[in-house]
Amino acid sequence: ASLVSGASGYSATSTSSFKKGHSLREKLAEMETFRDILCRQVDTLQKYFDACADAVSKDELQRDKVVEDDEDDFPTTRSDGEFLHNTNGSKEKWFPHVTPKGINGIDFKGEAITFKATTAGILATLSHCIELMVKREESWQKRLDKEVEKRRRIEEAYKNAMTELKKKSHFGGPDYEEGPNSLINEEEFFDAVEAALDRQDKIEEQSQSEKVRLHWPTSLPPGDVFSGVGNHRFVQKVYRREVEENGIVLDPLKATHAVKGVTGHEVCHYFWNVDVRNDWETTIENFRVVETLADNAIIVYQTHKRVWPASQRDVLYLSAIRKIPALNENDTETWIVCNFSVEHDSVPTTNRCVRAKINIAMICQTLVSPPEGNKKISRDNILCKITYVANVNPGGWAPASVLRAVAKREYPKFLKRFTSYVQEKTARKSILF
Repeated sequence: ASLVSGASGYSATSTSSFKKGHSLREKLAEMETFRDILCRQVDTLQKYFDACADAVSKDELQRDKVVEDDEDDFPTTRSDGEFLHNTNGSKEKWFPHVTPKGINGIDFKGEAITFKATTAGILATLSHCIELMVKREESWQKRLDKEVEKRRRIEEAYKNAMTELKKKSHFGGPDYEEGPNSLINEEEFFDAVEAALDRQDKIEEQSQSEKVRLHWPTSLPPGDVFSGVGNHRFVQKVYRREVEENGIVLDPLKATHAVKGVTGHEVCHYFWNVDVRNDWETTIENFRVVETLADNAIIVYQTHKRVWPASQRDVLYLSAIRKIPALNENDTETWIVCNFSVEHDSVPTTNRCVRAKINIAMICQTLVSPPEGNKKISRDNILCKITYVANVNPGGWAPASVLRAVAKREYPKFLKRFTSYVQEKTARKSILF
């Protein structure tokens, strides 16, 4: 088989492999094939050159021998310098036999062409490999540039965040964990808080069920246990205005609602009296009266249960209750409880809790509808109109969406739970105007 046709075959393979989509690995494999072909071609050409060298050596020996054998024959010489021989035998001694395809049947010209084609294929494939490597290097360089820019932006954002944190008083405290530098994102923060609140609700429901079972006579029908709640007229509207300061949510809140069967004095009494605080307030971990200022004014310190991942909060406030007389006979008396944050030397801020600030008022008016005939006024004839206002500073950074969602969920629930509690406690007692 002709090696020339083989070389042309490899050349076609090389050309087709240059089509788009061939990888650098494929090109390296192709070059390996070319290398094997080239090695075989070098071996073939080397054999040719070795055969040529052997032929030259044999020709010199034969020529020397012919000269010795024919010294006595006195060969004649033509004018062109060639020897003239009288026999054919002497001619064969001078000109050794050469096969039609060259020495040992090797086609030198064909091998030379094949050698050139193979080396050209190697160079072309090598060029393509270099091109692929350059493109790959450019691609990696672009990716590297993007990562460098991304890292630069993150480092800059981190420096800015640290600068802002250093400006705030809560830097280094427990709020640092829940702050903007927290590893947990806002959505995960929201889900975690919501799950924690759900768990607290379940605990509260179980606790309430247990209290009802233990404290109410079993002889009473279930409907009588919450007779006040059954007749509960609960109209509630909650208004909020979105206010932020230095990234902290300070939304003021106002809620108005009416509860049947209780007076304003009763509602404010149970809201202010710390002796029954744990009966209706489920968010408090512990509290204590720091100082008694008067019969109707005290300073209270309380810590609230932590809702992970938010830091635990505490609050120190003055709580006062008083009656505001009616200005004229057409107006009604108003009872009010005010809770507002203060400072006290015996309760400094600590790193264990973030100190929240509050300014809260529970304002209650009693409306009485005259009973029919000469009947005595009963709880069916009274209605309490309540206005609840609250300004709360959480004391540190937390996601605005989380704070607002918690407020939307917890304030109405607190108002309903508390007023239902007042109805239950006063249902069998004489009316306290």
